[in-house]
Amino acid sequence: MKLETNGVMTLKNINLLNNDFLAKITTLEQEVNVIQQTLGTATQDIGGLQQQINVINDELNRQTHFRGYYLLNTDIQNLPNSANGDFAFSAESGTVWMYDAAWYNSGDIVPDQVTPASDAIPLVDSGTGVAGTSTEYSRGDHKHPLQVSDVLPAKDTAVGTVGQASSYARSDHQHPIQTVDTIPNSDSADGSYGTVDSYARNDHSHPINVETNASNIPIVDGVGNNGTSAYYSRHDHVHPQQLTYDGNVTATKFIKAGGLSTQLLLANGDVTTDFVTKTTAQTITGVKTFYNQITADGYKIPNGTSQQMLLANGSTKPLVLAGKNFYITGSVQYIKLCTFSAFTEPADVSVEFTCNCRTGFGLIQFNQVYTSDGIGTYQYKLQSNMSYGMDVCYIIYFGTGADRYGELWARVLLWSNYLTFQQTNQSQETIPLNDVLISKMQPQLPSGVSSSQALFANQFNSIIHINSSLNDNRAGLRIARQANGAGIYLGSSPATDGGTTAGQWNIITTPTNSEQNPLGFTICLGNDATKNNRGLRISADGNTLTFNGRTL
Repeated sequence: MKLETNGVMTLKNINLLNNDFLAKITTLEQEVNVIQQTLGTATQDIGGLQQQINVINDELNRQTHFRGYYLLNTDIQNLPNSANGDFAFSAESGTVWMYDAAWYNSGDIVPDQVTPASDAIPLVDSGTGVAGTSTEYSRGDHKHPLQVSDVLPAKDTAVGTVGQASSYARSDHQHPIQTVDTIPNSDSADGSYGTVDSYARNDHSHPINVETNASNIPIVDGVGNNGTSAYYSRHDHVHPQQLTYDGNVTATKFIKAGGLSTQLLLANGDVTTDFVTKTTAQTITGVKTFYNQITADGYKIPNGTSQQMLLANGSTKPLVLAGKNFYITGSVQYIKLCTFSAFTEPADVSVEFTCNCRTGFGLIQFNQVYTSDGIGTYQYKLQSNMSYGMDVCYIIYFGTGADRYGELWARVLLWSNYLTFQQTNQSQETIPLNDVLISKMQPQLPSGVSSSQALFANQFNSIIHINSSLNDNRAGLRIARQANGAGIYLGSSPATDGGTTAGQWNIITTPTNSEQNPLGFTICLGNDATKNNRGLRISADGNTLTFNGRTL
């Protein structure tokens, strides 16, 4: 069968239909197609309804097994009557918990909204507030009705009020101005806190509180009086002049016409320049006696020195830097005067001590030399006391090298009784000078020393050069004859001022009562001075010369 474009249907080369009949058939076909499409749409609608029914069934089933929202995981785990398929939302973990024989954390995130949102307009806040019964949520873009007051704000009161309105004040509200329109009061003697509920304007001013009556002028100074007036004095007021005062007058200054800053105003009105100032150097002529205390930065007397003390009667005495009293009876005692500590800087440390006892004053001046290697040489000058007191001093050294230090000691004779040692002078460098007159006396010198040297009066540690300007027999070295004779001793011990040392040679003249060459001249070993016929001898008359007893 073939359908041509002209509407003729041919079946095995036989024309069956014409165009009119074909048009009717085409119309019928279109109607059939419309019916089929309608049936298809209905079928789809039925399928959609079925799906909605399934969703409703699922939601019903879900609501049957949904146990709700809980704050803690343990709240869900302890739910009673749990059945398989039950589920709940936990705020603690933020996940969905499922029940299958036991509650477990499914790990699924809690959905944002599982109940429907409310379409109602949010309520206005109330004064007491309500918990609410709605099970619907507010939408994220919800708005509450505006809850502000349209009433004019009230003025402040003295006692205030809590208020009863349940509405808020608008941010651009204004209270009525609360100021007073009356003139402020003048100050009063007693004052008043006031009763008005209004505030004062910032440009207010009080009435002037001064005396305005021109006839009431300030009174003349007289007997002190607190006064009773409630008025203040004007800053440019002037008191009437008062020329005569019978009482005390107090003022910041008194000015005399024509007076100078270099003059002093006297009680009778005269001026003088004969006075002592505090800030300039002045000389007071004559003796001035003061019966009160005088405080000054220093006191200076004519010809005074830094080694003198000014006494209360105006006289001076030598400066005493340190002092100590002792009492010596039946045995010789040794007193430590000071310590020269170890020191490794080039310096000279000098010190002076006096010994005051019943037989005059003794004096020891000692200078200790320091080098960069430590303690070095020394110099001294000794003036011993007469029969008692200090007769010899000692410098004793301990240690070696840079750690070497020294001690200055004095020997005091027995029965010296009361005596006083005083430090009367010292050098500028005093850092190594320590332990000045702080020790007790003791019967012997300390032991364990590295070296010790006796310091005798008139002993010299340097070359002695005699160059006399005299041209007679007074020139040269003169040694007076004593009761025991006189002599020169060569090779003696530096630690003693007497006795005999091995290898010592004597050049002596013996006394009158000597058994060996009396008043003669003898050169011999120290140990042979008292032996017969020893040494080289010249008789007292100068005529006989012998050597070891043999006449030459």
